[in-house]
Amino acid sequence: MLKNNKIALFAAAVLTATVILLVDCTIASAAEPNIRVGLDRGKTVATFKSYKGVFEIADGATGEAAAYLTEGDTCTVIKEEDSIRIMSGSVNSIYGGPIIVRPVDGNKSCIFSYNNTQYRGSLVIYNDANGLIMVNSLPLEQYLYGVVGKEMGYSAPQEALKAQSLISRSYAYSRLGSGSYYDVDTTQATQVYGGYSAEILFGGERVKAAVDATKGEVICYNGAVIEAYFHSNAGGYTENSENVWESARPYLKAVPSPYDEYALRISQSSTGWPGSSYQWTKVLTREEVESLLAKKSIDIGTLMNIKISRLDRSGKKETVSGRVTELTFIGTKGSRSFYRDNIRSVLGLQSTLFNIEFDSGIVILDPQGKREVNSMKGLYIIDGNKQITPVDYSETDLYYVAGKDTVRSVSDEFEEIKISGKGYGHGVGLSQWGAQGMAAEKGADYREIIKHYYTGVDIVRKY
Repeated sequence: MLKNNKIALFAAAVLTATVILLVDCTIASAAEPNIRVGLDRGKTVATFKSYKGVFEIADGATGEAAAYLTEGDTCTVIKEEDSIRIMSGSVNSIYGGPIIVRPVDGNKSCIFSYNNTQYRGSLVIYNDANGLIMVNSLPLEQYLYGVVGKEMGYSAPQEALKAQSLISRSYAYSRLGSGSYYDVDTTQATQVYGGYSAEILFGGERVKAAVDATKGEVICYNGAVIEAYFHSNAGGYTENSENVWESARPYLKAVPSPYDEYALRISQSSTGWPGSSYQWTKVLTREEVESLLAKKSIDIGTLMNIKISRLDRSGKKETVSGRVTELTFIGTKGSRSFYRDNIRSVLGLQSTLFNIEFDSGIVILDPQGKREVNSMKGLYIIDGNKQITPVDYSETDLYYVAGKDTVRSVSDEFEEIKISGKGYGHGVGLSQWGAQGMAAEKGADYREIIKHYYTGVDIVRKY
């Protein structure tokens, strides 16, 4: 599928991150760079049109002009083995490619349309073995016009939008030249990009103002532009990168994020958003958990227990934020563990900052203090005659446990779990709701926001 192809390319690009990150912050660019955005791939036929202005369609191999598109004109390109056929009006020609669709005379007001979305800049069409690759090439600042609002939200405080502008610019800048055909795509795998269509949404002018106010500014650490990771809500505390992914990055350290609660204090939708980005619950039956594991081709038999660990990379202490780093499912046929950010995808969780409660779970007091268990198996009972007997579910389906205020039944095996969590996303770098809260309630400017979430960084103007 197209989505999977894009993610695969992104994953491949991540392998080169150590190279990508070494973008020198001390040397100012002579001019604003262009960025290449992958719009689509794998098609054998694609159609686009001029939404505004006049475009030249040229063969990139020879520079020969094949056709011109005036406003409203359409063009269809067809993959024919190693060539691309261009069909527009009376034109029906084959070229080696790539095909370049560019505004005549470099007119910056020209807009083209593809897949019901409008875009600035040029369209470059490559002929790959797996199909046509559609790439939008445009100046980096214009690209940001279509990114910042989609990522942060159009109603965010202006200083938060400025902070997002720096983050998105730094991330994009760090990826320039990272791929054979394009640097980023249009999805969350890199950054969400809505093109010119995103600019003209309500609030788009505020986004453009935030981008313009920070033009050319990037975030640097030790002289290199950083890959500025961000997420929706940290749930009160961000986490060190090595406890979520593989490598430690000195600028991605755990910091308090108290203004994440801002998401609770503003108007809520009927579904509870954005408050649910800060705190959430998810209830799953044993059968539902087993089904989720089965979808990943995991068979551990009947699920008996789930264990969590919060140990950090050192294995000696817990993560700063309390995020879970290991989730183990124990069944009658064996066990299976998941680690760090991969944990989220197993049970479809918003974050790895969570606790699990079992419907069969109780808290007991032993010589070591309070201890939670999810079953009474292996425990002993002291009856009214001070007789000690082991818990034996072969003789009864339920035991009744008296607590401080209530008496409840406890079965031998759990039937349901309740997962209570905080945050939304991986929890590394800037928290978008935390940034909005800092701007709205603390009055922080974008520089303060950036330096709070990224340790030891500098803000540098590149062009």
